[in-house]
Amino acid sequence: MNSAGLSFTGAESLEDVVGRCVFDLIAPEFREKFREFHEKVCGGEAGTLEMEIIGLKGVRRRMETHAVPLKYGPEGEVGQLAVTRDVTDVRRAEELIAAHQAQLLHVSRLSSLGQMAAAISHEITQPLSAISNYAAACRLLLKREQPDLDTFSRHIETIAAQTHRAGETLDRIRTFIRGGNSPKQSCDIADVITGALDLMKAELRNRQVRVEFRSPETLPAVMADRIQIQQVITNLVTNACDAMQRLPENERAIDIICQHDTDHIVINVEDTGPGLNDLSQETLFEAFSTSKSEGMGLGLAICRDIVTAHGGTIVAANAPTRGAVFQFTLPVSKEA
Repeated sequence: MNSAGLSFTGAESLEDVVGRCVFDLIAPEFREKFREFHEKVCGGEAGTLEMEIIGLKGVRRRMETHAVPLKYGPEGEVGQLAVTRDVTDVRRAEELIAAHQAQLLHVSRLSSLGQMAAAISHEITQPLSAISNYAAACRLLLKREQPDLDTFSRHIETIAAQTHRAGETLDRIRTFIRGGNSPKQSCDIADVITGALDLMKAELRNRQVRVEFRSPETLPAVMADRIQIQQVITNLVTNACDAMQRLPENERAIDIICQHDTDHIVINVEDTGPGLNDLSQETLFEAFSTSKSEGMGLGLAICRDIVTAHGGTIVAANAPTRGAVFQFTLPVSKEA
């Protein structure tokens, strides 16, 4: 054992470790995996294992070992040559990056929600106002000597429908802003996109932007985190709205088109804005790269990270006529 090995195990000298069974240093939850790995190598198959050890001083370390079988002696006995490295700091750094990424996604969702706050307030106010008005009408009906029960019943049904509408809106908001991410599952991408557009409905109305969503009647499912993909749609649509804010209201339009391309679903988000003139293709998806004076330049970087983590790609280009088109792909769910 070299000096690095002594450091890994917390040994002061070779005498502390030579002659001990290495199995005793393996963390209990990894011992069965280590035993299977050891037997596989001794059976003649090279391999790699990541595990944790508990040193002589009780310190846990994450280790990665690469082992190959060695035949020696007159009977061709099999031993193994193993090279082990300490990956504790590497894994901690990866976990820290993943945690920061999750926080960044959450902050981005909250930022998007902040931009939509006034519109969401309007969306909630409408059903609440309707509930209040119909409830007042019901009180007036009940004060009559001969109440119109048919009208009263219709008012009650309207109140129930408006209550359901307000509840659905709140559910969409709650799901969108919750911390962390939902697990990946087999999803109908058209349903995911529709949900994102429903969340933005009031904002799109306030911005006077027309959105047309086209999709085949049947599309293969994708394995995706619904909330993250809705984040991508929300970011792209918000960017498109920002790009068109100086256009006359009747020229503000966004087309979202879903297509099926062999093993992928292809989603295009096309606007009628001025196109991509300020940023090159190389820097467009980099963090903190933005053409907006008040922007942070994180929206497209987050879109890229989400799509890449899903096994897809995202690109941008100027549309053939006017505006920009952002295209991202998601692999078809093999489970589906």
